[in-house]
Amino acid sequence: MSSSAACGQGLGITEKIHLDNDNYRKWEVIPTPEPLSPELKAEMRADLVEAWYYDREVNFRGELKIPWLLPVDHYRVILEDECGKVCPKNLRYLCNQPTACYWLRSAQNIRIDMDQLTFGAMYEEWRASYPENRPDMEYGHFLANPVRITAMGPTTVSGILEAHRSLYSQASALLAKFQADADLYPNGASAYHDKFKHCSVTPLYPAIVLVVDRMVSESDRASSTRSDGYIRLGKIAQLQSALMVRTGQEEQLSAPISFASIRDRSLPLDRPDTIGQEDDIIRVNIATAVQFITALEKREMSAKPDTYCRKPIQPALCPSAPKGFEEKCEVCYSPEAWADANLVAAEKYGCDNNPGTWESARRVLARRKGEDFLYLEQPPFRRKWVP
Repeated sequence: MSSSAACGQGLGITEKIHLDNDNYRKWEVIPTPEPLSPELKAEMRADLVEAWYYDREVNFRGELKIPWLLPVDHYRVILEDECGKVCPKNLRYLCNQPTACYWLRSAQNIRIDMDQLTFGAMYEEWRASYPENRPDMEYGHFLANPVRITAMGPTTVSGILEAHRSLYSQASALLAKFQADADLYPNGASAYHDKFKHCSVTPLYPAIVLVVDRMVSESDRASSTRSDGYIRLGKIAQLQSALMVRTGQEEQLSAPISFASIRDRSLPLDRPDTIGQEDDIIRVNIATAVQFITALEKREMSAKPDTYCRKPIQPALCPSAPKGFEEKCEVCYSPEAWADANLVAAEKYGCDNNPGTWESARRVLARRKGEDFLYLEQPPFRRKWVP
């Protein structure tokens, strides 16, 4: 499938192959029967709608890998001292997030990587918290942004809270500066303002943080591994734990944060720097932490819809325009419009001459025979991981 920066990223066909090359070779040489029957068109339209959501999540996951999975800190927020530094290159990773996730040295491996299994478990739980597994992915929105703590950074929860206040203050000031520059020069708004015009630091961000202070243990990894060697991320989410910490900065919230509803699922804090702070700090498994943070965010969005106004569709996540629609990018911003445009392209140029309908027709026809062809199922971020 061709790629167009203006009309979205698009996907290469091979990115949807899931170890089923025999089926792929079988169906790729079978021509689509044309003209398309009304029944086939209807099935293809429904399939194309699903493909639109699939393509956008694949593109989102590609962006998410940069701060979370790459073993480099260039685009990641790191704490090399007590306050950290926010600059234009890492600012966007703090924006549009409900919280930050701090990784203590004890949760990092010898390659200075954050524990990837924990991230994988977080992602699957976050995705499942939305209807039909279709999360809000616009402009980098996720559960949290990662903050890696180096050997020179804070080692205690209180030190992390001080650093969080500093990062929040820096991010807010930087965004305000970009807006002020744009207001001052309305006809020549800064490039930074254009880049961050759909970015904000959410009211929830300064109020609560996640702290990961341990790696997935070997015993937990073993009990989460199936007989075929695949690791169940859902099991990891039940076994791995994290701290949730109230910061005391809840002035912007509709109501105070309370851990009372999940107190029965709490685990021992098991840290000397948390003694006497049980009302503000709780240790729970990853599944509970994700569910709590997402529910808290949804509460605030419902209570303050003007503050949490829904962001527009992010064009960069959308699939490529169908053949003949390269100059009409707006069709890429809606699943129904994109599906209809693909069917128009199929009618005009032939179903097999438009990449989207070439895939969709074969997927539908294969499904009718109980077979799979480039099926639309998100694979986990790593081989041998399963939800």
